[in-house]
Amino acid sequence: MKSIYNTIIFIRRLNKLISFKSLFSLLFLLGFWSSTLGQVYKINGDTVLQKPNTKTLIIGDKEDKHWGFGTPPNHPSSIIEFPNSITRARLAEGGVWVNNSDGDSKEDHQVLYNILDSLRELNITSWRYIGHNDRHIGPISSDFSSLFNIGNDTTVATTDPAGVALAAIKELDSIVFEAWQLNVDTVHTDKKVGIGVQNTGQYELYVNGDAYATEIWSSSDKRFKKNIKTLEKPLEKIKAMRGTSFEFRTNGFEEKHFTNGKKLGFMAQELLEVMPELVRKDHTGHYAVQYQGIIPLLVEGMKEQQAMIEQQQELIQQQSEAIEAIKLELAQSSLATSQAARFGNNSLELEQDNEPKLYQNFPNPFYKETVIKYFIPVKAKQATLFIHTMNGLQVRELALEGRGIGQVNIEAGEFKAGIYLYTLVIDGQSIGSKKMILTQK
Repeated sequence: MKSIYNTIIFIRRLNKLISFKSLFSLLFLLGFWSSTLGQVYKINGDTVLQKPNTKTLIIGDKEDKHWGFGTPPNHPSSIIEFPNSITRARLAEGGVWVNNSDGDSKEDHQVLYNILDSLRELNITSWRYIGHNDRHIGPISSDFSSLFNIGNDTTVATTDPAGVALAAIKELDSIVFEAWQLNVDTVHTDKKVGIGVQNTGQYELYVNGDAYATEIWSSSDKRFKKNIKTLEKPLEKIKAMRGTSFEFRTNGFEEKHFTNGKKLGFMAQELLEVMPELVRKDHTGHYAVQYQGIIPLLVEGMKEQQAMIEQQQELIQQQSEAIEAIKLELAQSSLATSQAARFGNNSLELEQDNEPKLYQNFPNPFYKETVIKYFIPVKAKQATLFIHTMNGLQVRELALEGRGIGQVNIEAGEFKAGIYLYTLVIDGQSIGSKKMILTQK
């Protein structure tokens, strides 16, 4: 009977929700139910149906879909409804509890602060009720009541966790927006981002201040590009550029977030005269430089400079060989004159003991005329000088009739500008080859 008493107390607390006739019917049914434990009784119109061996009370049948306490239900979707309650709670089709949330029915509103701090301390677990197999997810009522000061130690209203979740989402959104817009001063404009400045849309990302990255990669696939050309006269452009050291004017440009200290770079207005494609003016009228674009210019400039160095080194080598040839010629001429004075015609025997030699042409490079000198021993039967292009095409063949030291004069008009190889062949054997460079004037 204790359960009957508790049930009566609960029904009395409903107060005006249940009519006297309904209360009498329920009390009669519950009293009847308590005296026959282990059976099921079903109220169906004026008939009470019994299903033995269970502890179940059935009110209505499949045709009875809407129940109201005190008055008929107001909502056609309600299964059970408490129309006269301030909460106007109702169980809708699909098993969803719906509570009244009209502002006119509420009072003592309080703004929630730091809801996330409390939510971080709330332990959310998966659990099941004792004696039941179904698992649920949620907090412990005592923890929930202590952290949010609502409810009690044993129950949690269904609306309260949902309210906490909404408040937490709102607070989290406020924090994210503040960090995005205020803390780092970031503003979106047409899906573009500005940090420290409002992005006017000229750049996808606009940053005022220093930025740090471990690596930065730029799209450079050849398939994305057209009108590809090798940079011309890179050294000329590099020589026109002025590298400078400077400091930013932090006063008067606070919004730029310039940092103090010595910097290295270019003056955009000066670079605009040399490489205009690397300079851009922003919406404020100030210039910016694409420093990355200077790298290809430096690479091509180094290549051009290296080619000049190698050409100069080859010229120095050729000039050194020419000087050695002249020195040898002078020495041999002096020796021959001295020997002829002492021994007469016997000096020819000395020349016969010398090895054949081909000298570097001089001057080299040349654009008008150059001289190729050689030495052919007296005992040589046949001597020929061949001139080929670097592709192996023979352009001249000169028979050398004299013996001893001789020379061939080459006129620039006989050849096109380029690099040639000339070879001395004596009695079918190659004595040596040299490079000869003909330049345009």
